[in-house]
Amino acid sequence: MFTMKAFDVGGRRKRRVAILLVCIVISLLLWLLQPPGGIGSRVPRIVYYNTHKGTRANMESIASRLELYLTHFDPSTLEGNVLASSQTAAQRLVDTGWANRFCANVDIVVIGDFFGYARPLLQSLFTSNESNRCTGAFFVAELTNRFNWNVTETGDLFAALAWNATRAGRLVWVENNPFEARHLADQAFITPEFRLMRPMGASNIEPLTLSAEDASLVAIFHDGKEFSPLRYVMEQLQVPHKVLRRKYGGARTLAKYKAVVELPYQVSTMKFYENLAAGVVMLIPSPAFYQELVLKNIVWLIPDNYFFRTGQPGDGPDWAAYMDYYHPTFTDYIYYFDSWEQLCDMASKDVIDVKNVRERAPVFYETVRHKTLNGWANLFNSFGFDVRVDGKKPTPDESAQGYKVLVPDAFQSNPEPSSLQEYKAAYESLKPWHAIRTDNLITLKFKAKKRLSSLDFGAAEYRRYLVHIPGDGVFKAFSPKFDSDASLRHLLDYLITVESSLSSSESLNLQPFAKEGLIQLLQMTLLQTPQLPKSFLKPSAIVYSQCGRTWRYCLNDCRGGFIFGYTRSIMISMASLIQTELIVGLSLSRIMTTSVSVTRC
Repeated sequence: MFTMKAFDVGGRRKRRVAILLVCIVISLLLWLLQPPGGIGSRVPRIVYYNTHKGTRANMESIASRLELYLTHFDPSTLEGNVLASSQTAAQRLVDTGWANRFCANVDIVVIGDFFGYARPLLQSLFTSNESNRCTGAFFVAELTNRFNWNVTETGDLFAALAWNATRAGRLVWVENNPFEARHLADQAFITPEFRLMRPMGASNIEPLTLSAEDASLVAIFHDGKEFSPLRYVMEQLQVPHKVLRRKYGGARTLAKYKAVVELPYQVSTMKFYENLAAGVVMLIPSPAFYQELVLKNIVWLIPDNYFFRTGQPGDGPDWAAYMDYYHPTFTDYIYYFDSWEQLCDMASKDVIDVKNVRERAPVFYETVRHKTLNGWANLFNSFGFDVRVDGKKPTPDESAQGYKVLVPDAFQSNPEPSSLQEYKAAYESLKPWHAIRTDNLITLKFKAKKRLSSLDFGAAEYRRYLVHIPGDGVFKAFSPKFDSDASLRHLLDYLITVESSLSSSESLNLQPFAKEGLIQLLQMTLLQTPQLPKSFLKPSAIVYSQCGRTWRYCLNDCRGGFIFGYTRSIMISMASLIQTELIVGLSLSRIMTTSVSVTRC
């Protein structure tokens, strides 16, 4: 028989079940919507510790696909470069408890671009006062621009700090190009596991509309952006071109030009990957021609002293294998020229893109993005998290596996350091090798400068002036006195042609040029060259080598490490040797003003 009491009991049970279900749903929603937090949670709490806009945009692109929220922190707001260069300044910050507070609610700190800024965080791991240590957080070094960039003071202590943090299991290494791991081994005897995760190549810059005339041209970048002599070269070759300013509309605008000519100034740039992803037709010097341009100081390569010590062709590893502009992964989507003349021929063609890079490169770059996304997801998950790629579990691939590079060949038989004391000894053992490699580079540059064509000479002069002029770097008043003088151009080409066939005792007949006053012009240029300021001289960069009665001084330009030679002969009489080895930073053959003959060491 049905009663009200039975109805009450049944109703209460249903209400309890309903309330319980509501509570479960609310709890589930709160768990799903809660901010990231802690090991074992769905997603990590990540701070992107970085100063570079390009790498920040790249990491934002990655985070959006991994459904991660990033907290950004700009360490330059602290004490700037002092933190990177000074162990003392970094320790002062550690002693305030800053590192401990910084890491209190963080699971992973990704150190982007400028690794040196992380010095106070890494030093805190080993500070004697445990309450000031960064505890709990993992560090990921995302190297894009040399681990020791701008680390000058106590560089050896910084390398030891990086080695110690890696050995303690608190520091994991990622590179966005193949050179970073190589440099870490060559420079600091550190060979941790690395993961190669290239940039996403994403660009959110709105493309510009081009006129039909502009779209038919090859584009080059504004002079002062990279101290590039391309504008000068293109004008000399009489190739129609478009000079781009800083706000040029990004990669999707570049893809609308017939092609873009570039002389790389870095091992890799964010722009390079953006161009590939957008299908930009790129014209770049071949490896052999690029090396020649760098050695002649026509092209500014920022890390040339590090880069060429990885090995020259025929002597150790091929440096081109560590530069993505020449890496086999990308060579099928780039056009290379072996000389200025070939550049002229390629750029003058109506149709350059015979490999259909515009269509093929963006499709190919999706595979690069796939590896990058899965690589980052797998890395974060190795710390105990559950990060997905577009909502799906990441697929294992080679990016998820760590790899090591070897130390330089001469040290491969040495045992791997097992203590900080052993590491410091290994680091010191590299310094003589560094010095030898630097001397080799100086020798290679010195020889290369003696093979300057007239076009090389003008291009190098143009680039050198760009470094020193004020303002935005656009060189509007390049002196034509060397370049426009047809006789001087002929002289330079003639010297290159005959120099290699002459012995040290043979004379070079320069009488026709002397009659035209060119020898006197060179002589007066040398004598009127003002003495460089003392700030340009670094004691470690001064090399004395006696060549007859002439002392040669190798100067290190403080604006970027370019090595210029500068020669002043000792005047014994008015008819003494006037050496024009390096006039305004460039190499010419040595000339005797009286007998007009070439002398050699």
